[in-house]
Amino acid sequence: MFMRTSQIKKIILIATICFVGNLSFLCAKSFYQSNIEIHNAWARETSDGIRTAAVYIDRIKNTGTELDSLIKVSSSVATKHLIHRTLFQNDIAKMIHLKSLEIPINKSVSLKPGGIHIMLVDIKKKLSRGFKFPMILEFKKAGRIDVIVEVKKIGTSLKEHMDHKKMHEH
Repeated sequence: MFMRTSQIKKIILIATICFVGNLSFLCAKSFYQSNIEIHNAWARETSDGIRTAAVYIDRIKNTGTELDSLIKVSSSVATKHLIHRTLFQNDIAKMIHLKSLEIPINKSVSLKPGGIHIMLVDIKKKLSRGFKFPMILEFKKAGRIDVIVEVKKIGTSLKEHMDHKKMHEH
């Protein structure tokens, strides 16, 4: 059975739309589900042999009328995912594990270096600048939100070079 040129063009068009549609998700920086908005999830590149990394999110906003909470995080790049808050006491940074992260009504929460972040433990490969990976954020009310995390260049400030292994206290 032979296909006509018009049929082949339709197949190519459909395949292109599907391919580009999937790529646009990988380029997105904002994600929405129910009353939760996620803006710009990112991580720093890691060096060879490093087994931990952190994910930051510029803004998680709750536009709803009820308090919501981030209760679980998962991805294929690490075996364990923890929500942490960095506390500085006597010029020493300590990581405090949070079971959940509340997102207040009509407010935003930022996950940033030196503050709240998502710790990736036992990462499976080096995170290189430009690499993007999917991460699942689960909220108590809004449910599952799939986001894409972009790996960015390591910064130069002191906080950006802190050794997470030395700071952990669970």
